[in-house]
Amino acid sequence: MKVAIAFFGQTRRFFELHNYINNSIKNETGTIDIYIATWFDKKYTKNFKLLKNIKKIIELDIRILNKISLKLFGNLYPMILAQSKVLKLIENSRENYDMIFLSRMDTLYLNKINFSKLLKNKIYTGKGHTVIRENEKKLVNAHKDKLKLSNSQNFGYIKIFDKDCTEPFDNLDSKNTKTVCDHFYIGNLKNLIKYNNKIYNILNLCAKKFSKLSLTKKVIFFFTNFFLKYFYQRKIFFKIYKFINFYIGFYIPFWVPKSINRFSYWLPSLQTYSMLSQNIKFKELNVDYILIRDNDDLNQSLSYLQFSPSE
Repeated sequence: MKVAIAFFGQTRRFFELHNYINNSIKNETGTIDIYIATWFDKKYTKNFKLLKNIKKIIELDIRILNKISLKLFGNLYPMILAQSKVLKLIENSRENYDMIFLSRMDTLYLNKINFSKLLKNKIYTGKGHTVIRENEKKLVNAHKDKLKLSNSQNFGYIKIFDKDCTEPFDNLDSKNTKTVCDHFYIGNLKNLIKYNNKIYNILNLCAKKFSKLSLTKKVIFFFTNFFLKYFYQRKIFFKIYKFINFYIGFYIPFWVPKSINRFSYWLPSLQTYSMLSQNIKFKELNVDYILIRDNDDLNQSLSYLQFSPSE
């Protein structure tokens, strides 16, 4: 089986982790090629040249980021953009891969991943990352909170920015609808590009609509968000927030990072919308993993590996 690992996002502690990521899959596959889309940082450039099996790398200039999109969507926007760029690298390579492993650069996978047991017509996602505090493991997945929010009304608002969607969502069962965790994806290139393009296009259309608002309406939008954010868990304030947004003619109907909009607490994710609106089959993969932050103790996290690093 021929597999490509497509890394995206901030470099962070990638050079401490990449060997462990490779080892988590190398015994289950034949060839593994590496593609990377990250943000330029001169202190890392030389290190990338030392890595083996890298087919292509692009170091993105942060100046290409749309400032409006950053204000509206926070780090959701550069993450989706980096995913798009690394998938484009693979597409342009014209290599024929059985599976693409699309992964953040700060992830330590604790289990072996057996690609030979995965179906090529599905996209496999994470189940939520593990947090280690005081030697206790805890599963964290913010998207689980959105199960009850994936309904026809909420998705209907998103469809305003999605002219290609013909899915009515009339029979959507909000209680049994699974949501998409966005830490990693495994699937064929066609499905991954299809999934990513939908989100990327919606973000761009949403930002474009905001840019056409008058200055007064833009001020009202940000002021409302700032003033009401302290009461975001009370539904009455969400309804007020929503009413004001509809009044000025601009409403973001999907989840963005809490640091940008706390009212995302009430909204579904574009990740789930993209899968369901395009009838892409997806499934959580039972793999444990840890997101390694800058100040995290890597040695402590390594003690939870369920395979030998030398295997």
